[in-house]
Amino acid sequence: MNRNQKRAQRARHPKLKPSRRQREQVLTLTAEGLNRELVATEVGASIAKLRTDYARELDQGRKLAAYRKADEVKDEISLADYYFLDVLTDSFNSHWQDPIHGNLLFSGTDNKPARSIADAFAAFKRGGGRFNVTGRSRKLNKEKVAAFAKIVSQWKIETGKTEP
Repeated sequence: MNRNQKRAQRARHPKLKPSRRQREQVLTLTAEGLNRELVATEVGASIAKLRTDYARELDQGRKLAAYRKADEVKDEISLADYYFLDVLTDSFNSHWQDPIHGNLLFSGTDNKPARSIADAFAAFKRGGGRFNVTGRSRKLNKEKVAAFAKIVSQWKIETGKTEP
């Protein structure tokens, strides 16, 4: 089959686009926090088709779920914790993180370079949990709040504390 025949065959069988109702259904299901497999079974599509045809809805739904989660947990995380974790994750994603020695800027609970963000955060809280937030914005990134709230809640569970 040559190129012109393939082109003519595609023209006869155009790709069907998902309906608006299906797109809204995928958006609401992902915003509720369902994973791709459950959304695919609910919509009646394969996971590959879901990723190709509903990529925008999946992304928007995940963002909406993160925003909803951030609104639920925004009282759990203090401004100092938020900005410390922001600086901490930036340092762990930079050249200051060494795979052999750990993080060269922040120490862990054993007073050696921190190996994980949770370890550095526990050492920060053990040291009093003070971080200068003077002049910093009170408008926080909701996706970061949701991610940082997981770290804070994990620390609270491990230590059994509500706040130091």
